[in-house]
Amino acid sequence: AVVSTQSTGFFPKGSIFTSELPFDLCVEKCRAYAECAALTYVMSQSLCMLRSREHEEAAATPWAQDNGAVSFDLDHCTEAELVLPDRGAIRRRRSNCFDSNVRFKEGKAYDLNCKTQNSLKSLQMFEESFNIECCPVPGPASTFEHFCNERRNTCPNGSVLNRNLKYGERCVSTCMESELYFTEECWDTPVINGYVDCGRGFVSCLDDLPVSAECCVFPTS
Repeated sequence: AVVSTQSTGFFPKGSIFTSELPFDLCVEKCRAYAECAALTYVMSQSLCMLRSREHEEAAATPWAQDNGAVSFDLDHCTEAELVLPDRGAIRRRRSNCFDSNVRFKEGKAYDLNCKTQNSLKSLQMFEESFNIECCPVPGPASTFEHFCNERRNTCPNGSVLNRNLKYGERCVSTCMESELYFTEECWDTPVINGYVDCGRGFVSCLDDLPVSAECCVFPTS
């Protein structure tokens, strides 16, 4: 599909290379790869994502809209069209939260790690990484370690995820629960275009990715 410079979204498939780069170097790097036919540039993170011709159509997920992800199909763009829109296109829904990109290591190993007293709010799945959004929990929390091997829940029911370390068959989480009340208000949220957002809650379980994630509220009173 032809993608104009004002289109928001990212190419979900055909990953070749992902790294933080200025936009002009991102374009040069794509041209240097014979197999590179398109690129996505995430303005909020200066993130360059090179794609092959298998990239499919750009997905305008909420993550892409919030972070100013812009996609270019180099087969259809002129030199004059290879420019970024105004950075005012970046919208942040939750100013007290932060985003980070978690790259997969050998064997799809990863370390998904939020800051202290923060829990996972939303997740964008890519072929070689997760982009995570972490937000502060709204009340006092206690933290504990949980072994999630053998398809056990990422965090026990009623707790939310602070960190998830996965390596081969080994899986360990740092989970948080309210020091005030236990919550039984949890629900499954479907993944759409690789994106899942827990809204008023936080992620509790990732076992059903890429189909859905379990979210739970964090009691405050």
